[in-house]
Amino acid sequence: MVYRSILGVGALFLVLSVLTLCGKGTFKVTDSGVYGIVHHPMYLRGLVMFLSYVFFGQNWITAINTVIGVIGCYLIILSGDERNIEKFGEEYVRYMQKVPRMNLVDGILRLARRGKKL
Repeated sequence: MVYRSILGVGALFLVLSVLTLCGKGTFKVTDSGVYGIVHHPMYLRGLVMFLSYVFFGQNWITAINTVIGVIGCYLIILSGDERNIEKFGEEYVRYMQKVPRMNLVDGILRLARRGKKL
């Protein structure tokens, strides 16, 4: 089933995000692991999982709720970037230039060009 695959991808982003942050000890800008591909892998997980809801209940109420969830999640991502710029300053701005916000394909290509591994 398609929705199970989508949920699996979402769960994978959650696990990779947590594993990357474990052991860092402090809150700092990191471009290692999944954070070297996209800025907000946990929110990307949320977006993917919201999109999977369309396959659970194929009706207009589910579609409306999915759209609201996706828009809300994206607005949270934008405000998170603003907060991180305030907190980390120029270091986070450089990170934003190096790693795309949500584009998974572009993030993988950029990571490969930088010669880094997950």
